[in-house]
Amino acid sequence: MIYTYHTLQDWNGNNAFWPSRVYTERNDEGFETRKLVVHPQGVVSFAAAGLQQGDCFLQPKAYPSLNTPTQQEETIVTLISQTEFEDTWQKLVHQFT
Repeated sequence: MIYTYHTLQDWNGNNAFWPSRVYTERNDEGFETRKLVVHPQGVVSFAAAGLQQGDCFLQPKAYPSLNTPTQQEETIVTLISQTEFEDTWQKLVHQFT
């Protein structure tokens, strides 16, 4: 069984080019398996294996542990449940597929 974890990244800045929220699913090695980006204007983009909409893409490198401090003061990253991730994915992605 592959362990996955889910995060929500909220952006504190008011920059129109930054997303408002980023939902990410990662495997046990830290690689992104699915990502959903919600922009301030309500535009949604997403990526998964073999699936891409908008300007979203999966990072080709592993993320550090959530316990690793970040230098990005404009973001807040929190763990979320698989249910919250799946509900958001279903609601926002399946309107495009």
